[in-house]
Amino acid sequence: MKYETEEEQVEAIKKWWKENGNSVLIGLTLGFGLLFGWRFWQGHVQTQAELASYAYEQVLNASRQSEANEALQNSTANSLKQLRDDHTGSAYTALASLLDAKQKKQAPAQESLDWVISHSELKELKDLARLHKARLLVAEKNFDVAKTLLAQLQNTVFKSLAEELQGDMLTAQGDKASAAESYDKALQSKHLQATHRSWIQQKRDALGVSEGIISAANVVPAATPAPEVPAATPVEKVTDKATQTQPATTSATVAESTAPLAAPVPISATPVKPQ
Repeated sequence: MKYETEEEQVEAIKKWWKENGNSVLIGLTLGFGLLFGWRFWQGHVQTQAELASYAYEQVLNASRQSEANEALQNSTANSLKQLRDDHTGSAYTALASLLDAKQKKQAPAQESLDWVISHSELKELKDLARLHKARLLVAEKNFDVAKTLLAQLQNTVFKSLAEELQGDMLTAQGDKASAAESYDKALQSKHLQATHRSWIQQKRDALGVSEGIISAANVVPAATPAPEVPAATPVEKVTDKATQTQPATTSATVAESTAPLAAPVPISATPVKPQ
């Protein structure tokens, strides 16, 4: 639209602002609010992470000191409580709880591990807590609950450790053959360190169960010898003068096999004596 005078332009601007001014102000307010709100949230998250890191460092430092120091134990408990209350979903809190479980025994340790299983947002830390708790349960001979925890592991990295613990349970229950199988599965892992692999191998050797045992059902029977093929009969010769042909005789005969088939020989393995 073309305006003839300046007054008409001013009136048009006033009219537009009257109709759209509120929307513009609301939009600007929301825009600045989101901008400053996002920056505030980022700062809050950073601050919370720093506080969680500081509290975790306190737990870590206290755990390195003497366990007989009651003051340090109280400090560790207070720092851990602060982490759990103020930073429930933080990885620092889960790690601090795992560290706390390592310093304690049985029931108190299981409480810290249960907290990680229930509250941690990282599956790897949940699995680590399940594995540690299963070890405590095996020490208590609570095998059923330990098996349930091992069945809940999701990360394949812990598979060899789970198989090793399964072997420990079966050994305690007297099932040496099954325990040896579990140890063998654990030894197949490529993630084991040399010292850990050697330790599992020692436990497996102590069972006195030979490797590569083959059951009688899996023994392959001896092959049946093929029958002899009879000798070919020569072709009859026809002469010009002969009106009839005479069959040629041969001295070859078909030999029959009368020897019985050899019975399959079972494979036996000499058990290795435990050291």
